[in-house]
Amino acid sequence: MQQGARGGLALAAPTVGESALERSTAGMAIAVTSLGKRYGSVWALSDVALQVERGQVLVVFGPNGAGKTTLLRLLTTAARPSTGKGQILGHDLLTQGEAIRAKVALMSHHNFLYEDLTALENLHFVAALCRRKLPRSEALALLEHYSLGRWADRRVRTYSSGMKKRLALARVVVQSPELLYLDEPYAALDQQALDL
Repeated sequence: MQQGARGGLALAAPTVGESALERSTAGMAIAVTSLGKRYGSVWALSDVALQVERGQVLVVFGPNGAGKTTLLRLLTTAARPSTGKGQILGHDLLTQGEAIRAKVALMSHHNFLYEDLTALENLHFVAALCRRKLPRSEALALLEHYSLGRWADRRVRTYSSGMKKRLALARVVVQSPELLYLDEPYAALDQQALDL
């Protein structure tokens, strides 16, 4: 990782040229080139070019304000890039956002949990949004895996930060995404939760 010419975050792992991106992205989960995001006169991200194959894991490190979250917002189509182009799971980043969002999931600082619902209700709600059947036994097994089984019927507003983080991860698992983005996945987790 290096600082971009206009500040922010620029990735160099692995960098590809325009011709490599256009040749074939069939096996790629992520293939972007010249990706950048500007807010007014400030470049939060500039000249990002990378390819990540399906099954690979990419970890991005950098200080606060380097553009890591901005990069995730662009790759999930939550924000539109100011420059660049690319494909996510074979879909055009600029024109096929709906198809991309159907195949990716993001676990970010915001847990996207409904605090007035129970853990079970949260999982069933997400399953319904994904048009997926989630039997109670499967939902309970998933909660048990994340050490939340005994709190399955408690409202999420009563959970600790670490419990909410674990439930957010279970929520993402229910979505069965082809591509999973994690933004600071270890924040608010204790050692027991990290071992899960």
